[in-house]
Amino acid sequence: MNGPLIGLSLAAYMTLLFVVAWQGDRRPGGEGRAQAVTQALSLAVYCTTWTFFGAVGTASLSGWLYLPIYLGPALVYVLGWKLIRRIAEISHSNNLTSIADFLAARFGHNAALGALATGLCLCATLPYIALQLRAVESTFQVLAPTTTAGGLETAFGIAAVMLVFSLMFGARHLTRGEKHPGVVRVIALESLLKLAALIAVAWFALTQVLDGPFSLWTELADASQGHALSQIALGAEFWTYTLLSACAIVLLPRQFHIAMVEHSTERGVRTARWLFPLYLVLLSLAVLPISVAGDNELAAQGHDPDRYVLLLPLAAGEDGLALLAYLGGVAAATGMVIVSALAMSIMISNEWVLPWLLRSGQNVRTRRLDALILNIRRSVIGLVILGAYGFHLLATDTRSLAGLGLLAFVAVAQLAPAFVLGLLWRGTSARGAIAGISVGFLIWGVWLALPTMAPGVLLAAPNAATLGWGSVTVTTWLSLIANSGLLVSVSVLSRRSIVEQAQANRFCRREFMVPASQPVQRQARVQDILFLLDRFVGEVRTSLVVRQVEKATGQQLSPMGRASAELMQAAERQLAGAVGTTSARMVLDSALQDVELSIDLSDRLVVIVEEGFDLAIRIATLQSS
Repeated sequence: MNGPLIGLSLAAYMTLLFVVAWQGDRRPGGEGRAQAVTQALSLAVYCTTWTFFGAVGTASLSGWLYLPIYLGPALVYVLGWKLIRRIAEISHSNNLTSIADFLAARFGHNAALGALATGLCLCATLPYIALQLRAVESTFQVLAPTTTAGGLETAFGIAAVMLVFSLMFGARHLTRGEKHPGVVRVIALESLLKLAALIAVAWFALTQVLDGPFSLWTELADASQGHALSQIALGAEFWTYTLLSACAIVLLPRQFHIAMVEHSTERGVRTARWLFPLYLVLLSLAVLPISVAGDNELAAQGHDPDRYVLLLPLAAGEDGLALLAYLGGVAAATGMVIVSALAMSIMISNEWVLPWLLRSGQNVRTRRLDALILNIRRSVIGLVILGAYGFHLLATDTRSLAGLGLLAFVAVAQLAPAFVLGLLWRGTSARGAIAGISVGFLIWGVWLALPTMAPGVLLAAPNAATLGWGSVTVTTWLSLIANSGLLVSVSVLSRRSIVEQAQANRFCRREFMVPASQPVQRQARVQDILFLLDRFVGEVRTSLVVRQVEKATGQQLSPMGRASAELMQAAERQLAGAVGTTSARMVLDSALQDVELSIDLSDRLVVIVEEGFDLAIRIATLQSS
């Protein structure tokens, strides 16, 4: 195929994305069936070029080891949908903006924990975005091998367009309550394109290259054919990858953003319970005929199995199908880049930049910060995408990029012990979470990330060889065991603050659960709170808070009157949606110097009662012994 035709097709596709996003922002959906389906389909932003192109290559080289990347998320949504719903409820009720914000809020609004989680996610995301750009470049060269530097120009063009798109539709407003319906609609459209393209190639492989489903079954059942898929061996690596993908569907920044921040309807969660697993099943089934047909027709010529999706139609002269497959791969890349850049911009601005500004003595009383925070997020989006493109240029070894998907999965899995235990065990402490994540992060960096980035460094290889496992499996279990052990040990030995204990009660759904925390008012006046809100979220959102509080209390707010508990709580929620829960507390603390931020008295009573019960149990135990 010629390069100009591919370029024209890409331009038309990108134009379509902008039109869909623009229409989505102008006419956002309500809570009907169409919106629920859109929300469920947008979860397929999980399926990147690794699952689109790379799954076929994994199936050809490693057999059924390709399946865990689909199996793990499907199991989470089929068997653990109540947990997903619970996480969504917690996120919405606390106005949480990211996975880092979730962890920080659970552990007493701990700023250090939020910053650590953000750094870990950034280390996982940058190479992962670079992988998408590498896939776009290399597949372009497959379609148009005679075009000089076409792949590199295409990768840069995709990065530039995604930067503009993210700035236009992902960083237009500040508060969490204002969703990004245009972005969600684009991701849903791209999910349909990915599915249609892979199924079309699979149908071609099944009917034109193979002799139908019976022929495919015969090939898979006959071990003498030499297909890796003929060998069914579900060993330690299979289940390790399943665990990693199950963690990733919840903890990856882009997945948390789409599932917990952008989604808000109960109907959407119920629809995702069956539609998203069905989507993954269809993708995983489509891999089988492409892999077998590619092995039969292309393996002998030494072609890369990761390119079978494109090479099969090209070998048969089906240029149109090959172009559709390429656009499906581009859709897999662009969706991931858009949402990842958006999610990381929120995390970095809320967990890194804004806390630094507040601690550096910036005067939040006089400065208008809503525009400043938006500009910070836009700058971070640009730095993330351009940084990933720079990583893509520097990492010239294709083999080092091939494992970056799993590399990112192992990294975000280090958040799993604190995340899961934080929902199940109220004794988990912030110090324990920081210690566990830190040691897991260190093991991941030394044993997996460094050897992947610098292939000459093989720190984990000897140990992996002695166990008969791959380095990913060894590093995963070593890091998670050390992470969990340190988390539990430090939590048992450390003393938790009152705020931590109150937050644990809310997140763990204890019997003594109380309403959202409220700051105690001393000399705060209504005009102080409204002035502060206006600085961060603007006049429109501030007026909305006023109307909500007046409706809830049945009283009109007086500018010189004392700020009520309802107003303080509404202000904190609105600030949390703009700058994260941790920074919201810091903003109120620094701006209202005469207001001591505390938790509600009922929280203190809950903690006192629970500690009394624990003490009584210990005394009874000692007496009986």
